[in-house]
Amino acid sequence: MRCFPFIDSTVIKENPKPFIGISDLSVLNNALFALTGVANLHYQAMNLIGPDADFQKDLFAQVFLESWASPNDSVTFSYRWICGDSMSGCVIGGNARCFLKLAGTRYMPDPEGKLLFLESLGGGPAAIASYFAQLDQLGIFEKCTGILLGTFTYMEKNACSPSVEELLLQYTKKYRTPIAKTEQLGHGPDSHCIPIGMHLEL
Repeated sequence: MRCFPFIDSTVIKENPKPFIGISDLSVLNNALFALTGVANLHYQAMNLIGPDADFQKDLFAQVFLESWASPNDSVTFSYRWICGDSMSGCVIGGNARCFLKLAGTRYMPDPEGKLLFLESLGGGPAAIASYFAQLDQLGIFEKCTGILLGTFTYMEKNACSPSVEELLLQYTKKYRTPIAKTEQLGHGPDSHCIPIGMHLEL
């Protein structure tokens, strides 16, 4: 957040390059898109030397070197439906806690017509419910075209109840928002990449 006043959006617009980061860097993923319209990538580069390095290098070659700018080729991850059977829109979001740091600032992307992606490393049911409540109060759930849930590491590792899906439905059922869940986007060493600021169809 302290970097934002020093971002030269004109230079970035004139020299578009994909910024890469996850977790706390979700603030930059979304702020850079909001300021410049340039798409960037929710991905952990450290995975290239992790336990799934061979797979990650192949994924890196496919997404970053061959087809990252092609929406249809950017969906390398599998997913299942919780509500609905289709969604499309320009992706915003990332780590739920960090994304919410942008609330009330000019660095928060307009959620109207967007596909909201959410994941989290930490946080039990109370914390995650608080994030979802705030997203609802900001009008983001009502305005977005769909929600894609990545991994919520602490919740899933500890088999917390209620689950992330159950918590989300408490806030989104009234909007009949399409919701999908993937186990391949988040903090795991096997996590794939999703573009922020690019149109995707699921």
